[in-house]
Amino acid sequence: SLHERMFEFGVLRAIGTRPMKMGQLILYEAGSLVVIAGIIGSILGFIVTGIFSMTGIDYTGIEYAGVTFREPLYPVLTVIQFIKYPLLFFIFTIITALIPAWSAAKMKPAEAMRKSF
Repeated sequence: SLHERMFEFGVLRAIGTRPMKMGQLILYEAGSLVVIAGIIGSILGFIVTGIFSMTGIDYTGIEYAGVTFREPLYPVLTVIQFIKYPLLFFIFTIITALIPAWSAAKMKPAEAMRKSF
């Protein structure tokens, strides 16, 4: 979180880190976290979906609005799921990280160090 690391950002700015580098640091951090999370999520999703595609998901005893399933559901894996969704996840994370990056980049060092306590 930006607010938890405000003092660290203030010190970095005080020792001469340029605002552009400060923003890049935050964007790189967000990008690396989303890539790691995307890889782990894709691997786990592949494993879980693979298991359920063989065994099926049994909804036969569940009724909702008068509708019941008579047979288990078998999910299908497609390549596009492992490209499109992680890519969208990455794009939305970077867009969301732009606001804190811009905020940290424009903050004065003394102000950042004061706000942290």
